[in-house]
Amino acid sequence: MRRKDFFMQNGTGPWTGIYVYTGSAPSVQVGDLVEVRGYVKEYYGLTEISVNPKYGDYVKVLGTAPVPEPVTLPSGNVSQEKWESVLVKVVGVTVVDPDLGYGEWLVDDGSGPVRIDDLIYRYTPEYGQKFDYIIGPVYYSYGNFKIEPRGPEDLKEYIPEIKIAELNVDRSLVKGVPAPISVLIKNDGIFSENVTLLIYANDEILLNTSLILDPGMNYSTTTTWTPSSTGDAVIRAEIVGYDEKYVPVTVYENPQTVAFTIVTYYHYRYEKYWTILSPLYEQFDALMTELQKYNVDLGPLQDEIEKIESNMQQINEEYSKYESLKIYKEWLLSSTYATHKKSGAVK
Repeated sequence: MRRKDFFMQNGTGPWTGIYVYTGSAPSVQVGDLVEVRGYVKEYYGLTEISVNPKYGDYVKVLGTAPVPEPVTLPSGNVSQEKWESVLVKVVGVTVVDPDLGYGEWLVDDGSGPVRIDDLIYRYTPEYGQKFDYIIGPVYYSYGNFKIEPRGPEDLKEYIPEIKIAELNVDRSLVKGVPAPISVLIKNDGIFSENVTLLIYANDEILLNTSLILDPGMNYSTTTTWTPSSTGDAVIRAEIVGYDEKYVPVTVYENPQTVAFTIVTYYHYRYEKYWTILSPLYEQFDALMTELQKYNVDLGPLQDEIEKIESNMQQINEEYSKYESLKIYKEWLLSSTYATHKKSGAVK
């Protein structure tokens, strides 16, 4: 039920539910047995009963009745018209896209994805998060079928006894720079378990280790990943058969590369044009000084002269930045040389 509408169902199974639009807050509660009079129509692909009291339409509460049990479906089978407005349940699903926009997200049990929406209740999931089940009536809008949880009780998060408690890695990484990745796993159960821990960067396995995890035991480990390209990536930790966690990261270009590229480019530009521009401006400046000494009225030329002086000021400011970058580049080169010399790479 929402502010101006509700879902109702007669029995269980396909074709047993329908969406009711009242236009104002309906006086019904979950579990009410109702009689509805209205006009059945298709609204942008959604079959609904439109209730308009001006035409004698009404919603009458007759009593209460048990809410129909949800129909358990594979996630890939939900998006069919026969399940429209029917209370359904998907089990053992994983979040494969936590943000489709407009409060929608995507889950999959391996049979195909289905959307979860915030028409009635809003929930913010994480990528890779697992659920024992998600329940809700099926809604249709903007060309997609969606499950609409009615409240927190309709979403049961999967909480394994053996779990990844922490997966820590910086979300902003630098190409070519090793990034530490730390993982903490726990056994909150009452039995010892032989587990295998895998750590991935995208599809690359960074760590593969097996161990016996006793009850109440924590195990932490650290590995590193050196990104070789820029862009988005996913760091994933998996206890095989038990739990997974994901952290999306972004890899940026190494600032050394950026500095080297910019300095090289501007070095060429300044070497090419500065030797021409500098003496010309010196001549211009000397001429202006001479004319000002004799109080010469430059008339309409004054605006153009001010533009030249303003442009030259900006050029000098940019040149100062270039000089700073040159110093940074030389420092990087000397630091790299010193490091290699210390390690014996340079003789």
